[in-house]
Amino acid sequence: MAKVTVTSSDSKHSIVVVLENVTDDQYALVLKFLSERLAAGDKAFEAIAATFIKAIELCPDANPSDLWRYLLYRPYLAQHSDQSWKRAGGQGLEVFFVEFYNPIFKQHGIRLVWLSRAGATTAFSEMGIVDRVGRSKLDIALIGRCSDDTWRVFGGAHVKASLAERISDDVPASVAMQVKGYFTPLLTLDMKAFPPPHGDEVNRGELQFPQRPGEQSDKRNYFERDGLFSCCYSYNQRTPPTPEGSHAKAKIKTLYFSEDSTDCFIDDTILAWNSAKTLLCSQMEPTALVRADLFGGSSEK
Repeated sequence: MAKVTVTSSDSKHSIVVVLENVTDDQYALVLKFLSERLAAGDKAFEAIAATFIKAIELCPDANPSDLWRYLLYRPYLAQHSDQSWKRAGGQGLEVFFVEFYNPIFKQHGIRLVWLSRAGATTAFSEMGIVDRVGRSKLDIALIGRCSDDTWRVFGGAHVKASLAERISDDVPASVAMQVKGYFTPLLTLDMKAFPPPHGDEVNRGELQFPQRPGEQSDKRNYFERDGLFSCCYSYNQRTPPTPEGSHAKAKIKTLYFSEDSTDCFIDDTILAWNSAKTLLCSQMEPTALVRADLFGGSSEK
């Protein structure tokens, strides 16, 4: 298993992190791939998305959140500024989900569309909620193909590497979509670890349950108590899923990208489209989101 040394910001303390289901050779290959993509002139977010796909292909049984943290986030910061990562990392993760899932969804007549600001406004308008969401953001539109080969928006996905990011910014759009019957998943790596000298650098995330003795994690309340999103899909294997039989308003589900695992995001998205297809295809105008100027070319045309 690959071992990564994490050093404190003052360089006085360090700790070794063991990456399960990642070999030294795989670790080196992914880092080399990222460097080559950046050197070749790729936009940073494109290189990040492509490298994460490469990491998943090479290490399908590894914890995806750990791959992101130790094969992308930390190596990128070692060569670039924190501000550069903030600009590119979030968009890179959004584009990754689009490019990873679209080949799978193609056979089901479903497409993920990465949204520019103009695209998000278009999606909100088509769903009839543009006057209710203000400046709330939406990362990815979910669109489905009708029998006449036109497409309809049936939901929107919110993407977070870490739930420390301003999840409250995504709530107004999600709530407004749910009121109208749209599917609003949140996709997260639930990445959170405390480096030395004060932490052990274990990437436990923020959805640990319970986070404090006798208390519910505040972040879990967004889903299980309040139902502010249709569902939360965490790609951190350390995230405890919502227990079976729970009366949670929205479940937290833990998954990863191994071919041997069941991907409940795929199953739930197909179900959401099949449930909404007849009504949306008959009553909603075809979406304009298949136009290339409304998404960044990150979705299959």
